[in-house]
Amino acid sequence: MFFGIKRFWQIPRREKQLFFEAVYFLLLYKWQKRQKAFKELVLLLGKLNAEAVGGEAQEEAFYGHLRRALSRAMKALPLEMKCYEQALAAKRMSKRRQQPLTVYFGVKKEGVEELKAHAWTEWKNRFVTGKKGHKQYEIVAFYN
Repeated sequence: MFFGIKRFWQIPRREKQLFFEAVYFLLLYKWQKRQKAFKELVLLLGKLNAEAVGGEAQEEAFYGHLRRALSRAMKALPLEMKCYEQALAAKRMSKRRQQPLTVYFGVKKEGVEELKAHAWTEWKNRFVTGKKGHKQYEIVAFYN
């Protein structure tokens, strides 16, 4: 554990700030998922069926930092964070910095009557969250 703390303090200040912000938003959306209906939460995401456009080379570094911050936060938290919380947290963090990001929601049929859902985020066809297994899902909605 000591090694992890020492290593954490060696990362740049901006990435530490993103880490603490990621912890906050992951926990917030984990709690809100139980308290609010899906239709209330998606109002925060932006325009329905519109992909995020724009972005420059310097923003590419931000998405890498964002991906690492979310990954670190999920390892540090004792709770399991699903793709839904990750996608909402990533969108909120990018929105605070006025960075474009698209959130996708997909479903797949498993068995006779079971549906599985998945959420992921992308910027210019580069994944920020939820890359694993996304191809199995049919996109039902996306937000910019």
